[in-house]
Amino acid sequence: MQIDVVTNGLYIIAINPDKCIIGGSCNSQTKGIGITLDDILRYEINQNMTLKNQSLLVKISVALTMIMLIMGLINSILSLLTFQNADLRKVGCGIYLLASSITSLLTISMFTINFSFILLNQMNSSIDLSTRRGGCISIEPLLKLFLYFDTWLNACVAIERAINVYQGISFNKEKSKRLARWIIFILPFCITATIIHEPLHRDVFEHQVKERDEWFEMKVIEIYRWCAINYSRVVKDYNTAILFIHLIGPFIANLFSALFIIFGTARQRSLAQTSRSYVTHIREQLREHKQLVISPAILLILAMPRLIISLLSGCVKIESDIFMVFLNLTVFLPIDSVSSSDMEGLEQGYCVKPYLTFLLRTQSILLLIFGFAANLCSFVVLTRPRLRRRPTFSYLAFLSLSNALLSLIHATFNLLAGYFDIAVEHLPLFIFCRFLNRFAIDFLTHFSLYTLTAVDLDRIRTVTSKTANDQRYSRTNSGRQRGCASAFIRVCLVESFLAIISFLFNAHWLVLYGYVEKDPTSLDDITVCAPFLNDTSNFNIYTEAYNKYVLSILPIAEIVLFNILPFVISVLATIIILRHISIKYTLLSHINKRLKKSRRRMELHLSILLISLNCVFILLTTPHNIYQVYILKIREIPV
Repeated sequence: MQIDVVTNGLYIIAINPDKCIIGGSCNSQTKGIGITLDDILRYEINQNMTLKNQSLLVKISVALTMIMLIMGLINSILSLLTFQNADLRKVGCGIYLLASSITSLLTISMFTINFSFILLNQMNSSIDLSTRRGGCISIEPLLKLFLYFDTWLNACVAIERAINVYQGISFNKEKSKRLARWIIFILPFCITATIIHEPLHRDVFEHQVKERDEWFEMKVIEIYRWCAINYSRVVKDYNTAILFIHLIGPFIANLFSALFIIFGTARQRSLAQTSRSYVTHIREQLREHKQLVISPAILLILAMPRLIISLLSGCVKIESDIFMVFLNLTVFLPIDSVSSSDMEGLEQGYCVKPYLTFLLRTQSILLLIFGFAANLCSFVVLTRPRLRRRPTFSYLAFLSLSNALLSLIHATFNLLAGYFDIAVEHLPLFIFCRFLNRFAIDFLTHFSLYTLTAVDLDRIRTVTSKTANDQRYSRTNSGRQRGCASAFIRVCLVESFLAIISFLFNAHWLVLYGYVEKDPTSLDDITVCAPFLNDTSNFNIYTEAYNKYVLSILPIAEIVLFNILPFVISVLATIIILRHISIKYTLLSHINKRLKKSRRRMELHLSILLISLNCVFILLTTPHNIYQVYILKIREIPV
């Protein structure tokens, strides 16, 4: 075996055998079944640097990801609005396309989460190993699950259209709908069974770069961690076969179904219209359905580089043409604000101070006008008795109040920093650091998220209830007032419960977070809005456990409880609401049909509006929330 010895510096020697291994940072070769985002961006992301100091490829990747997220959200929401119509779901194709809209939304969301996770992990080497391992094991397999599910759903649409052409007037619509529901239920389990081996063979590889100090002791100067896949020969061959099945299988189904539709329709029309030849009908059908042949062909051409790369016998040097590889990886895919706790770091050199000052002043005014004042007006309007009688508007009133307070807190910090040049370090510890900057912001954010979730659940209860809203209470004024009061009290109890849960979850900020230390230059007391990582005088077993909780456990809990869980509830609520409304449309009687239709249409539009706003809000705030939970690590606090 040939061995090349490469020297880096005086003491560091890296031995790279002539085969595919994961070695030091100088090793730039990768061999695997399919190229992942981790492989592509690993050598382009500069560790322990902000996004401003990253390479052009990383910035372009962030821009492309945001564009794909916005376009994917718009496409999925419009598809959901289209296929909620019961007339479009009289056959299985409509059900497949409705499910495909949801899986497309999940796919683009998981891709954004995957990209954000990789970017944050590579930008900051101090993120603990357990967090990296959890993301490595779970995120990419989930992305593949949603992606494969979506492609097979589109293949099912093509197959059912071909069956419809074959059976003609004998096509059974009810049987088609039942079969579609069973396939949508079974297909995720089948796909999961084919890729269940991936989480078992994924792990985080850690490489430490060491050098000797003046005492000739080895010291770790850099740590490189990335997600690695370790397959045996049998598993690797199996994974290659699965990759071919999930990429080539839908293409074959779409292509043959399209050809069957074209030739089958041409044959039927040639039998009915004998004046024109069979070839003429084929040409006419090709012109009419050419997109059915062109679309799968284009998708296969775009997927071919991934297949070729996965079958190469040697190692692949990704950095030689990394931009093209990144574009090839993203072709399959169908608001952040400045935090008040980051102002000090931004003023120290990450941004130009005049520009930052102008941004803070402008943002504070906008927050006061459009954030605080607008939400406060919404709260006043929504608490009127006529609107308060509906629990949905009561929940929205609490949501407006919490958003108004949240905007006021952010505007206060921006005003202090932009107009008076006062940072958190110059303010009292408990009020501004622990209470306002950490506890109040997190408490109100979590409260708002689960208030939105309560709106979803209330819409489910309203839509699925057999009793109309006007019939729940007595028709007399006193009975109606008692009913409205009881409904509002019930909403207040739910909101009180959510407030207590959010308070208990965030109460630790009030007790253990932050400390006061002496400024070495002026000897004045300054507030450090961070854990006790640098305060050795107060460091004990409790602060050590708390720091581990803040840096390791809390980020995962934040993402799961306040991003993934509300989003999943919103998606399920959307499915349930649209399903029950479509059923009610079909069961409308002829008595007062126009009035009932207008009420059902109002319920439908309100439900779709609230659920869509909920999903968009959660998805657009996810990158900011992920950034927030890792803010202590990104600010390079040593662990």
